[in-house]
Amino acid sequence: MAPVFAQDPKIFRLIRQGTPQDVAAALAAGANPNAQTADGKHTPLVFVSEIHMSENYRREMIDALMAAGADIDRPAPNGDRPLHAAVRRDDKSLVQFYLDRGAILMRWTPRATQPCISPRKRPASKGVRI
Repeated sequence: MAPVFAQDPKIFRLIRQGTPQDVAAALAAGANPNAQTADGKHTPLVFVSEIHMSENYRREMIDALMAAGADIDRPAPNGDRPLHAAVRRDDKSLVQFYLDRGAILMRWTPRATQPCISPRKRPASKGVRI
């Protein structure tokens, strides 16, 4: 689970501890939808994708972030994108949710040797299949 540190922008604490309405209000007040955590591992969309929350909360927060200008394909400083986090969680509905909103499936990361999803590299019984 991704920790939230005191030096992280407020939007990350609201994602972790607040409601989608709290996040939307902070964004309306000027919070940066493409901020980065102090440790450089997360953008708000990657963070939402990694932490535990209800599917409805997650989707509402993603929609609020995207409505405020969050880039669905913007990598965190470590190269991860929201779609990668959804794949790591093996969350098929979140993967589809991102794809439905325009995430690029075959986006490479600086630390990857293959695209986000490579069906040839995964056993048929494991992983996300699109």
